[in-house]
Amino acid sequence: MLSAYMLAFCRMVMGIMFAWSFVGKVREGRAFEQTITRFEVLPERWSRLVAGLVLGGELAVVIAMIIGGPFLAWGFLMGAGMLIVFCCALASVLARGLQTSCGCFGSTDKAVSSMDIVRNLGFVVCAVGGYSTSTITQNSLTVSDTLEWGLVGLAGLLAMMFVAVWTQVGEINHLFR
Repeated sequence: MLSAYMLAFCRMVMGIMFAWSFVGKVREGRAFEQTITRFEVLPERWSRLVAGLVLGGELAVVIAMIIGGPFLAWGFLMGAGMLIVFCCALASVLARGLQTSCGCFGSTDKAVSSMDIVRNLGFVVCAVGGYSTSTITQNSLTVSDTLEWGLVGLAGLLAMMFVAVWTQVGEINHLFR
């Protein structure tokens, strides 16, 4: 039964994190396209297409986390894949010494740092854990009594807290320097 609650936690983390990221980018409009251009990984003419693909992928992960069932494992895999691609793009920016913001959760003045990669890798671990757990539990979480509803609610609360803290891991690291 513990694996079912672990699955609920990972599912909610991925859903919340990708929803937050999606909303932050959509709210900023063209700023996300400009962020892609400033990464200097792809030709500028592809920035709009890539921005649309990223937003579509993030929304697809959120929908997969909400619907669950046969879409859940694919949502975890897609989320992990996107996060790994984002890590590669961030590593490329750092390796080339570019001074630009990440834009992962909307516009910011903070330059890309190695902590952005650490943050994404933490979410990759959650996605892989969710995928692994979803194959073990067969996506089944039947909530039949008040205690089980409470545990699912606790998993959701912990997921929200985890996302709120883990997305700020760079700031937390900066405090301890």
